[in-house]
Amino acid sequence: MNIILSIALAWLVCQAIKIAISRKTTAFWQLGGMPSAHSALVGGLAAAVTLQEGYMSAAAAITYVLAAIVIHDAVHVRKNHNLTEVAAGLLIGIAVVLLLGYV
Repeated sequence: MNIILSIALAWLVCQAIKIAISRKTTAFWQLGGMPSAHSALVGGLAAAVTLQEGYMSAAAAITYVLAAIVIHDAVHVRKNHNLTEVAAGLLIGIAVVLLLGYV
């Protein structure tokens, strides 16, 4: 499976979990909440690129910086996530990529 499909699936899985937790289908379109779909997206991207290119590659470094920016924005700037929501999203994103065969 390619990187784009993997991270899109990570985002969708996270959104489905968010709907299941909140028991509201409108949670799919709302910002914030448990788990963070933004974090799942960048976590999955960083994991997929790292596994494909190696952790010392320029592409992997770019994804780490992007992930740090997204996480900082969600927690400290927009304040619509807490660290637990972000950590859960990151773990979901990474897990989905690993389960799809990037090992």
